[in-house]
Amino acid sequence: MPLPILLTAALLASSTADAAPRRDQVHVQLQTSVLGRETLRVEEADLDRRTTRLGPGAGGAGIAVGYHIKAPSEVGARLEFGQVTVHDDVEDRRESHLALGAYYTHYFRLDKALRATATGIVGLERADFDGDAQARAPFVGVGGGVHWFATPRTSLSTGLELSHTLAGRYDADGVEGSSRYSAMDVALVGGVNVFLGGKKTRHPKAASKKRGGKKGAGKKGGAKGHR
Repeated sequence: MPLPILLTAALLASSTADAAPRRDQVHVQLQTSVLGRETLRVEEADLDRRTTRLGPGAGGAGIAVGYHIKAPSEVGARLEFGQVTVHDDVEDRRESHLALGAYYTHYFRLDKALRATATGIVGLERADFDGDAQARAPFVGVGGGVHWFATPRTSLSTGLELSHTLAGRYDADGVEGSSRYSAMDVALVGGVNVFLGGKKTRHPKAASKKRGGKKGAGKKGGAKGHR
C-alpha cells in the first residue's frame, strides 16, 4: 500500500475533522522497526544468538487496524512480517517471521497535538530459518510511544516495544522431536497513522447557548400568553 496515497487520502478527509482520537474511530497504522535487538535461544539445538538490526524494516514491518471503544481506549489487531539475513562463519542464512496479535492501547493527552500511548499485545508467531527449521510460539509484548498529530486525523508515531515468546517449539528438518525455543525482541519503531470516522463532539459552550436560547424563547412566549 503506497504511503503517498494513504497520506493524501487522510489529508483530504481531515479538513473538517475534530482532533483524534475520538470514540468510534477506526485507526489504521503502518509501522516499521528502525532499530532492533533480538535474543534467540534453542536449548536442545545449542543455538544461542544475539542480533542487532539497523535501518527501516530491519526488524520487520506491519499493519494494524484498531477501533476506539472510548476516546482514549483502542482495541485492534496487528499483522507483522520481517526478514533478515544472518551472517555466520560458513554461509549467509535468510530468516523470516510472521506474527499476528491482538492489542490494547491507551492514549494520554500531553498537548493539543501530542499523545502518549501505552500498549499491551498477545499473539502467535511463526519463524522460518532458511527452510531448514521452523519455530512457532505464542508471545506477549508491551510498548510505549508518542503520537504527533500533523493534522486532526493523521499522526506520526515513534516508540519502544518489547516482546517475548512463551513455550515455543523449534522443529529442524531431519530431526525427530521438537526443541524448546525462546526469543526476545526490543525494537525502536516508527509509524504513520490515519484515524477514520468517529462521532463529532458537541462544543459545551455552543450546547449551553442553545439550551439558554430555548429557555429564553419559552419565557417570552409565556409572557405573551399571560397578557
